[in-house]
Amino acid sequence: MNYDNVLIPVANVHIRGYLSLSVGTKAIIILVHGSKSSLMSARNIYIARNLNHIGISTLLVDLLTSKEKIKDQDDGYLKFDLDFLVQRLTFVTDWVLQHPKTKQLSIGYAGSSTSAAAALIASSKIPHIKVVVSRGGRTDLVDEQTLDQIKAHVLFVVGEKDYNILATNKKVYKKLRRAESKKIIVVPSASHMFEEPGKIEEVSNILNQWLRRKLLSDIEYTEYSIHNKSDISKLSFIKSFFQFKFLDRNSAALLLVGLLRKYKSQNNTSVIGIIRGGVSMADLVSRELTSGKYSVILSQRLSNPFYPEVTMGSIFQDGSIYLVPDSKTISKKLLDDEISLKRRSLEKKMRLYMINDEQYDIRNRDVILIDDGCYTGTTVLGACNWIKSSGPDKIILATPIISRPALEQLKGKFDKIEYLRSPKYINSIEDYYENFKPPTENEILEMLRQR
Repeated sequence: MNYDNVLIPVANVHIRGYLSLSVGTKAIIILVHGSKSSLMSARNIYIARNLNHIGISTLLVDLLTSKEKIKDQDDGYLKFDLDFLVQRLTFVTDWVLQHPKTKQLSIGYAGSSTSAAAALIASSKIPHIKVVVSRGGRTDLVDEQTLDQIKAHVLFVVGEKDYNILATNKKVYKKLRRAESKKIIVVPSASHMFEEPGKIEEVSNILNQWLRRKLLSDIEYTEYSIHNKSDISKLSFIKSFFQFKFLDRNSAALLLVGLLRKYKSQNNTSVIGIIRGGVSMADLVSRELTSGKYSVILSQRLSNPFYPEVTMGSIFQDGSIYLVPDSKTISKKLLDDEISLKRRSLEKKMRLYMINDEQYDIRNRDVILIDDGCYTGTTVLGACNWIKSSGPDKIILATPIISRPALEQLKGKFDKIEYLRSPKYINSIEDYYENFKPPTENEILEMLRQR
């Protein structure tokens, strides 16, 4: 996600936000997070990115300053001071209404936990707010008089296992008498933070569909199938969906996070993404495991000159070359020509991404190597050999999709291989994604700049 780092004036301080404007956008969602989340958490980033993909701009905002958050760690007062949070959100909304790039856009709120309560209250005071999304919201903190003043479209998304929040959301739902429309959607087998594998993606898809209908008035909108015709619906479609394809690299990365949380530690884990496809995934995974810190490495695939889709090996950023056994069927001249061609391309990309300036924190650490898929294993094996030369404690390969032959080949090379799917036969990694469009060079550079 490409975004502008903005500072929003509120009273005598400035709060931080990340503004992402979609091309041809007609609406913007202000996303405010709960007390147990952060501005740049993988969940918030993922939801914002998916909204951007359907043409809705986003403003991720922290309602507390850095100093206030540090102070609030001791007494926890501000994050539960609804008057204070509503005031801050009102300032943010005024800023959006006056900003040259956003003042013409329809505005909505999306909040979680206590911030969802603040969003509901603010929407009762500001007529410009068209929609409010509460994700596991503390709606019990909103009084009945305020609820009666809310006229926006309201969506409650609650985990099935979030028993107390679900009960209070159902009560609040009944008290929204003047809302333009209202709906509760219960996410099966999900808890308060939607941390279970696949659940935050389910939430994101729900938001996208509902907001397209309520905020964009998209006439091509198609409602998810539901178990009954009431406004309290229970959806479960992701599990069967992922028997076939991932939506994109971001959705696959969010699922990987569920497998990788066990490696989270105070200061002993490093994340490395392989350019290109592994970069956006490493960006998301690192936000959960290493506070957004990660490195990147670069390689070039060596193609069979007669069948370009067939991999002969790879050349790595340090100049090392790995060849598959089948490469012996290619003449030395043709092989040397391919290596020379790809070496020039590699050197160009190294300059573009400033690989020689990249800092690697590897020695005596657990290194998680991330790529978007593993067909032959040549790329990740070359990366593994390079990482080993720097003395890590462990090397863990993390990839959404890996072929059965590659999995067998790489066992023993890595300390652990974490994957989501391992089909016996793979024609192409691309076949396992709905959208496999790689990030552009500019998108990669922007992600690297924002680390």
